[in-house]
Amino acid sequence: MASFAIHSLHKSFGSVKAVQDLSFEVHPGQVHGLLGPNGSGKTTTLCCALGLMRPTKGSVEVLGVSSRALHRTRGRLGVVFDQPVLLKRRSVAANLAYHAKIRGHKGGRSHDEVLDLVGLSDLKKRRAGALSLGQGKRLALATALAGDPELVVLDEPLSGLDPVGTREILALISKLATSGLTLILSTHRLHDVEPVLTHATIMVRGRRVATGPLSEILGRGEGMLQATVQNPKRALEALSTMGGWQVCSEEGSVIDVDLGSSGAQPSELAEVLVKAGAGLVRLQPAGQRLADAFDRLVAQESTLE
Repeated sequence: MASFAIHSLHKSFGSVKAVQDLSFEVHPGQVHGLLGPNGSGKTTTLCCALGLMRPTKGSVEVLGVSSRALHRTRGRLGVVFDQPVLLKRRSVAANLAYHAKIRGHKGGRSHDEVLDLVGLSDLKKRRAGALSLGQGKRLALATALAGDPELVVLDEPLSGLDPVGTREILALISKLATSGLTLILSTHRLHDVEPVLTHATIMVRGRRVATGPLSEILGRGEGMLQATVQNPKRALEALSTMGGWQVCSEEGSVIDVDLGSSGAQPSELAEVLVKAGAGLVRLQPAGQRLADAFDRLVAQESTLE
């Protein structure tokens, strides 16, 4: 049974169609990214799924329960939205106890275990209002983990964080994933979350453009090759003269080239680079990055409009 299932979800605000015919499932043990730019409908989708908004049409089930009866999931579901509700004047420990009580979290991890898990044991007596942004994010996550839930939903867990705070939250998410917890991450920061995801659903302008295992979404673009060269300048000059070929990225000595629909073979690319004196070291298929796959899907969606 799916831990989280959305079927033909629609949500409109007057004439604005925020979510259009959205369907996807999240199964136990997955770290599932709900991905897309700001304004793509991610948070609206979660609000409908978690009973905070009534869908215009469609249905949602969370842990086998309709979104209209989520009180039956108390203690099994943890949720953190982009702007978590923390009691600024109360201590870290008091915040955790408060949220555990109102959410019906009983049994499972003790509060001390949860604070240790998120790295806040030494700060449990500090007022929540005195925490850094990253520490506040970890406290919010702790409130979702109290009671050892089966599913945790995080809306924009990296928003506003600096690189250090980002690494801390991602490391914590990775630790939770290895324990078998099912997680849903809603975010526009594709590059940051790619290493921790197992599956993803990508939204553009309220519509789903892809869903499934991350490996399938990334795939290997047909005709995508990665060349490692000694002289990138000569390589780029030579490639710029080849019609139908596109340089997708260039990082130092590594260049990703899309041969597209030109019908060219890898051997032809190798020949061009060798003749240009680029010093070809290696030529291999290039796996796409999540941001590259997203750009491709957005472009495909635009051509259909």
